[in-house]
Amino acid sequence: MRTTFREKTLDEWDAELGNLEICWGRIQTFSEMLDDPLFREREMILELKGKTGEKQAAIGVPVKLSDTPGSVRSAAPDFGESTPSILKELGYSEKEIEKFAEMDVI
Repeated sequence: MRTTFREKTLDEWDAELGNLEICWGRIQTFSEMLDDPLFREREMILELKGKTGEKQAAIGVPVKLSDTPGSVRSAAPDFGESTPSILKELGYSEKEIEKFAEMDVI
């Protein structure tokens, strides 16, 4: 006998998994996560100030430890901000890095 696959609804998964002592949930997009009250309650969505003072949304520390709690201390670097220093660490000269910038490679 062959069975066909059918996707379960979230309500069906809740009925099947809800009483088990496991952590489960559906995968959310970043936008959905930002709007989820549970994520805000668990301090998973933080507002941090960027380098120029603008507010940025950041993801908090997912694992909550009582003896050694983690924290987010600063906003993430801007896109590409670390590229020149990483290229220097890899052995590229200042001139080569400037050339990459002129060519719009970085």
